[in-house]
Amino acid sequence: AVNSGVGVMVKNDEISWEPFYVTIEKLGQRTAIISPSELGLRISPSNGNLAPRGGANNACDESRPYSDRWEIKISKTSSNYAKKDYDACLDGSINDLCLVVRTEMDFWIWKIFI
Repeated sequence: AVNSGVGVMVKNDEISWEPFYVTIEKLGQRTAIISPSELGLRISPSNGNLAPRGGANNACDESRPYSDRWEIKISKTSSNYAKKDYDACLDGSINDLCLVVRTEMDFWIWKIFI
């Protein structure tokens, strides 16, 4: 269950830079993207870039190489969300939510329990 916060790790296995974005979706319905803030959740980061597999050098600061992985954190901002509104939107199935991270070449899915 999402309480004070949990994290998941995504890692780029491609040899190219991969932009990523994070969404909350209703299980099995990619078109049913749900706003995290209206569920009382925060996702950080919600998007970014994964360096190529193995990471990449940072020409500006050699002590801070670019990483091929990110930790995506999800946490509650409030215990009070618009349950009435989302019950209608989700057909009453608030527990059918997934955290989804996508790149052009890959995707990762975790079920969310609120």
